[in-house]
Amino acid sequence: MKPNGWTATSSLTMSKFFTSRSFIGITLFGLGYLIAWLTLTPDSREVSDSTSSQKESRSDPSAVHLWSSRSPGTSQSERRRVELAENWENADMDLIIGKMDSIKTFESNTYDTGLSQELCDYLAISRSENAAIDEAIQSTVKQLQQIQISSIETTQVDDTTSKFLIKKFPDQGGCIKESLQETIRETLGENRSFIFSKIARDSMDGAFLNFGENEVNITMKTKGSPGAERYETIISNGTSSRLFETEGVPPDLLHLLQEE
Repeated sequence: MKPNGWTATSSLTMSKFFTSRSFIGITLFGLGYLIAWLTLTPDSREVSDSTSSQKESRSDPSAVHLWSSRSPGTSQSERRRVELAENWENADMDLIIGKMDSIKTFESNTYDTGLSQELCDYLAISRSENAAIDEAIQSTVKQLQQIQISSIETTQVDDTTSKFLIKKFPDQGGCIKESLQETIRETLGENRSFIFSKIARDSMDGAFLNFGENEVNITMKTKGSPGAERYETIISNGTSSRLFETEGVPPDLLHLLQEE
């Protein structure tokens, strides 16, 4: 038999041995975790922190408030608009061409009513961008109308029918058109201005009488009794023509009746 003193000493030694191994294991695990965390890239930490924030926001409504407060003075709708505008710069244009036919250019189909809200929403056009484009359109209209007035021939067919012939002015009209297009490109960028031109082409050509590229024939007939007249107007421009009725002279053609 071994002495009791040896047994006690052995037990104490074994206890210290296992305690030391546990301590070393815990220490090594802690050091490994610290090294792993320190070697993470900043992006990885950011993703981890973002994930944690998202989890917290699901259970803590105040987390949403804290996130929104990072951009003081910027509304959620404005952030969304900016995001859409950036997405347009990287959009696959072929996939969205077919969606454009139903979008109207002007709010009430005439240039003096401004761009439609539908078009502004579709292309993420801001108020300042809208104002810049509208100002350019109004300036374009004034320039074209001055040339149209100086290029017009008027014929009175009878008491109720008048005809107008606007001679073509392709060089002057082309310069004016290019200036407008350049303003739109500078305002919206390449991709959005491309889509804008596709959507607005017919409306623009109609409102601006095709920028003087072709002769324009206009026939206006007065119908109805005095005080309740209606005007039937036919506009032929190149190979296209349109017929419409209004309660007065069409606003787009009022300048043609001005005396020189």
